[in-house]
Amino acid sequence: TGHTYVNLNVEIIQLADGKDSQYYFVEDSQIVRPDIRYLPSDTATAVYEGPFNNNAQQDPDETVPVPTEPTDPTKPTDPTKPTDPTESTTEVQQGSLTVKATSNIFPQATTTFDPVANRITVTYWINVKDSLMINGQWTLSYDKKFLMLDETDGVNRNGRTYLLFRATNGKGTVTNVNVDTMPNGGIKANASDINGFDLTADDGGRVPFVSVTFNPVAGVTQGETTVHLDVEYLQLGDGTNPQYYFVNDSKIVRPDIRYLPSDTATAVYAGPFDNSKQQKPDDVQPTEMTVAPETTQMPTAPTTNPPTQPLTNPPTEPPTNPPTEPLTEPPTNPPTEPPTEPPVQNITVKFTNNQRWQNVYVHAWNAGGDLTSWPGIQMTNIGDNGMNEGVNNFEAKIPEGATGIVFSAGNDSAKTTDITDLNHEGWYLNGNRDGGAFIAVPWDGGNQQNNGKMILFTCSIWDTVYLYSWNDAGNESSGAWPGSQMTETQTNSWNEKQYKIYIPNDASHIVLSNGQGDQTVDIDNLNVTGYYITGQADGKRTVASW
Repeated sequence: TGHTYVNLNVEIIQLADGKDSQYYFVEDSQIVRPDIRYLPSDTATAVYEGPFNNNAQQDPDETVPVPTEPTDPTKPTDPTKPTDPTESTTEVQQGSLTVKATSNIFPQATTTFDPVANRITVTYWINVKDSLMINGQWTLSYDKKFLMLDETDGVNRNGRTYLLFRATNGKGTVTNVNVDTMPNGGIKANASDINGFDLTADDGGRVPFVSVTFNPVAGVTQGETTVHLDVEYLQLGDGTNPQYYFVNDSKIVRPDIRYLPSDTATAVYAGPFDNSKQQKPDDVQPTEMTVAPETTQMPTAPTTNPPTQPLTNPPTEPPTNPPTEPLTEPPTNPPTEPPTEPPVQNITVKFTNNQRWQNVYVHAWNAGGDLTSWPGIQMTNIGDNGMNEGVNNFEAKIPEGATGIVFSAGNDSAKTTDITDLNHEGWYLNGNRDGGAFIAVPWDGGNQQNNGKMILFTCSIWDTVYLYSWNDAGNESSGAWPGSQMTETQTNSWNEKQYKIYIPNDASHIVLSNGQGDQTVDIDNLNVTGYYITGQADGKRTVASW
């Protein structure tokens, strides 16, 4: 005679249905969706003689299941289990941890976990109707001093396939969760499908765009950390336009497209991914981050140079609408010598504040020196620009005789390059930068300055770059072949160098080369900001512009 036990511990059950691609019913041996009925109407457990018998019936004992699961499938009885059926609040240590989710295009959301949950998930949702995603690319940064990527199979991945780019469900997606250039915590992902990915649900609602589940680092008893999603490229397609950019180089270039859901767009919550989560956003605008917030090391904001891979169709025309995200590259110090006498102010200049600076200033000078004291004259808000909601135009009168101006936010957080061609009504920032300062573009277009037309070029294959130019009459305008050497200005996050040069305003054709026989095709469209190499044809490098 004897008495023994057989105990089945169901640790994880992950389900899927027509609405949610994946969700947990049982996680960490706990039922986290008690709304789901799972016990059969007849026998659920049987002990019987002989081999397996699917027809066996037995009345259950008048006892309750072990304390890790509720007895009633619709109502948990264990007081330690969460009341929210989608999250588990098992503690890993005492204390509190505040997690802030930020992004360059999604609103900010912040949650404080007290006590710290064993899993913390950050999810961003999107809703773009009547268009499909053709290409998408993003970088997510976090701080390994506080958070570690949950590598449990079925959480962030299925087997070897990561599902962090939720909009693709792993299809056509390349994910790097150990980015060499982000040792403190970073993830990069890219997806491409010529047939497109849906960015709206079947019922017209939101779809998860990116979702990452973390485990808090053991031993952390308190602190605040940030998870930042930088959506670098988002290329869409529809019935009339097979491919076009909505986000290009981390900037929204089609502000007319609605993409935020009517409910939650960003959420930070305990437990694994939950497509039903709702959270009120923080009262701040999406930001493009360039430095780490407090304890979290973040990558610098991406530069203006599109990569040569893996996007399949780089844009052929520069964006027509100014972006709306604020940029934070620090400017170089402007001239600060004040004029000896207050000059007459009678030249009106205007500026579209599409970077949403809190205040806008204009600083002016001429050959004799400064006409205003830095940061200059505070500009007056004259109302909506008529194109982008929440973006206003500003104007100010600058001193007579000014030959150059700089727009700024009134401090060292943001300023434009020097503007020396004042024969325009107003300017806006196109999101591109030159040496850390923002490039101001006239309302009527163009990139001409008194010192010539500025040309930018991104290149990773040549150590030295030359530009050869000529006009419509066939006259050389930058010297004999191979022309003038371009100046290296910066290196972007793709380890590509950016070069700059000014050419005469009457130049209408250029060729870029390494000066040793490797060159581009003839480039005839100079009404753009810059160029990058896309491939080869007939022995010459092909280029695209931005």
